[in-house]
Amino acid sequence: MEYLKNKEHLNKEHSVQWSNLNFLNKIIEILNTEFKPLFIKERREVIELTLKYRFKKLQKILN
Repeated sequence: MEYLKNKEHLNKEHSVQWSNLNFLNKIIEILNTEFKPLFIKERREVIELTLKYRFKKLQKILN
């Protein structure tokens, strides 16, 4: 992602979409509802932590 930004392949639309907190929250909601039967609680927690970490890294790169 950082490479793409440095090469100016990302536009404002990308930044808006990938830094939208509502998008992250919706993904976590889906994880904990629709995907709940597929993962044990601990696995969902790890996935959620990973998603939040990834989101923070993307925000840092894009801003």
